[in-house]
Amino acid sequence: MARGARSTARRRRRALAALRIAIGLLILADPAMRARDLTAFYTDAGVLPRAAHAEAFPVLASLSIHARFGSPRAQALLVATAGVLALVAGFLFGAVGWQAAVVADADVRIGGDDGLDPGEHARAMFAPNPPEAEGWYVAPAELESGERVDAVRGGAVSWDRPPDVAETYPSALWHRYLFDLRNGSDAEYERLGAHLCAAADDEFDQTVLAVESHNVEEPVVLDGESEPEPSKRYALDCSTAR
Repeated sequence: MARGARSTARRRRRALAALRIAIGLLILADPAMRARDLTAFYTDAGVLPRAAHAEAFPVLASLSIHARFGSPRAQALLVATAGVLALVAGFLFGAVGWQAAVVADADVRIGGDDGLDPGEHARAMFAPNPPEAEGWYVAPAELESGERVDAVRGGAVSWDRPPDVAETYPSALWHRYLFDLRNGSDAEYERLGAHLCAAADDEFDQTVLAVESHNVEEPVVLDGESEPEPSKRYALDCSTAR
């Protein structure tokens, strides 16, 4: 019996160590994802400079330490610091998650059963509701050479529906931002255009003359074919944004 107890204790310690590592990695994933788009979403050169952020979200701007700095270097330091602190916190409090898992497991074994497995619960709560249309962004940019490229996706401009719409966004942050921007104001689109002008200069290694943004939708049909329907939201002369 004593040998079995020691074996169980060793397994629990190994499980706890694995849980702490997993929590730490998950916590680090957030700052790592944010670090990819620091300039676009956390600096004065991005889509929401500090002045615009303070005007739109005055309370949040007064509380956020990120709103105190506008340079990429300062934001990188803040994100790195947050990642280290989050990793330490995840390591220290990993035991809480392990204990909660044990309690939850006991609760499942002891508690009543309504006859539905977790998958059936999900299906019961969220019935299928297929969208009527798929949407994506196209941002044609005119380069000094006369070439037209997509300032968001890179590469040539294409109006055709991509095989996977999610892959047209550079990152999860861009996906969320552009999704929320669909009904945005002219000022918000202008800030996006100004950022794309500056970012495209660096990405394509030549001057960008103008940038446009189009919301493109294509109806989802069961039979037959449908055509993309672009809706132009703004056009910006990049010389006025520099």
